[in-house]
Parts: sequence; structure tokens; C-alpha cells
Amino acid sequence: STHCISSAASDVYKRQMSSRYSVFNSTLHGSGVQADAFIPVGDVVLQEKPLHFLQTIPNRKSVIVCGSCLKPLGNLPIQIGALQGVISRENIVEEFEVSMATSAISDYCCRVVPCPCNCGEMYCSEACRDVHWAVQGHRLLCTGHITDEEAEFHPLIAYKIHAMSSNEIFLMAADVFAAIVCQLDNLITSGVELAQAFELANKPLAGYVRELWWDAAITPKGYKPLAFKKSLKTLIKDTWELLNEALQLESKGYTSFLSEEYLSR
Repeated sequence: STHCISSAASDVYKRQMSSRYSVFNSTLHGSGVQADAFIPVGDVVLQEKPLHFLQTIPNRKSVIVCGSCLKPLGNLPIQIGALQGVISRENIVEEFEVSMATSAISDYCCRVVPCPCNCGEMYCSEACRDVHWAVQGHRLLCTGHITDEEAEFHPLIAYKIHAMSSNEIFLMAADVFAAIVCQLDNLITSGVELAQAFELANKPLAGYVRELWWDAAITPKGYKPLAFKKSLKTLIKDTWELLNEALQLESKGYTSFLSEEYLSR
């Protein structure tokens, strides 16, 4: 139900974590964890936090989670109501307040904090809301401030419609780009040169194996390989042009790094 990029150590050389296990780098698979001694059952070996994730569009309607940390929101009746389709992002706050006042089920409870722009994003706390806005890039991707009159021609709306109608993974690609843009804006404002700023912002992703999309994708049955590759190149070109306009990459001077090729990888 979720596409996810997790944070992982990206050291090129083996880095000792403890006397029992270590993170190592594999040319083929990237960073991984190996046991150097016996580890008792139940011990926590490694904890990772998502850098970026995308809740699939159908799942987003039936499971309401924090837009920053993925924590399920509300309590058990709220989540059951969402699965049944009687509770949505539009009425979850009111339903949660009613549920907390009347429900006898209190084993699990998590707050429901909406985006103040009323775009439909929900959070488990003000802290997650603020991190998602300022650090993870929601301030660049929030549609709550766009009026109905603006929506027809707004580049961000155009991008999201394009992503949902072609490949929803482009929604997560926009999250990646937006988070990097936020970091670049902050670093450059503090006096860091652009190339160094991008190196710092891109560091969490730098350890991943990133082939060009059309070189990594397997041609579906019934498609000709060359035609399929050409279709992906065209799709990337169209997607990047929309994303460039939505995030104002060119006007910021970021297109030398956040390029069409970067998106394709």
C-alpha cells in the first residue's frame, strides 16, 4: 500500500555499529546489515525512518495516516470507519472528537492535526505537521491555498493530475524534489555555495543504485523494447517540464542538479 525510500547508512567503507553487527556496502545492493556475532531473539538490530513515502491513491482513501511519519491517526473506530468509507479526510476531525467522547474503545489513540491550509493532509502532531511543511517540502506541494479559479491553470494542479493519470510514483518524485529544494533554499540563504548545498541535500539518496528509468525498467509483455524506452523518455520529459514549472526550479537556478536526468534516475 506504500512506496517508501528509507534512510540507510551510505558509507562506502564498512562502518562498525557495535560488537555484534555492522553496516556494510555492497556494489550490487547498496548498504546492508550483517551480524558479526550471535544476536538474541527480540533484540533490535537497526531502526530506519522513511525519508520519503507514498501512500497509494486507493489506500489513501481507506487508511488515514500521518503525512509525515505514517502513524495511523485517530483510534480504532476511526480507522474502521475509514475502511468502511463513512469517515474521510473531510470529516475525520469532527468524527474523532465524537468518537473520543462516546467510544469505550481506548486501547489506541492518536491525535488528528489537519494541515491549516485544508488541503487534506493530516498529522499526528503539530511537530510532524511543521516538519512536513518546512523540511519535507509540503510548503511547495500544498494545494490548499489554490483557489478554484486558479486551479484550472495552476502548474502544481497540472502536475498532480498528470502524476495520478500516468504513474502515481511521480507524486513521490515530487516529494523528493520538494524536500531537496527546501534544503537548498535554506543552505543557500545561509551562504553555502550551490554545488556544496546540493551535495549535502542529496547525501541521503546518494548511496542508492539509480539507473536511468528506461534502462532499469523491464519491457512489459506485448511491447517492443525500443518503443517502450521511447515512451518512458517522453513521459519523463513531460513530467519534468511540469515539475520544473510547479517548483520553479529554473528560476531558482536548480536545474543543473534537479534536472530531467535526475528525475529519470
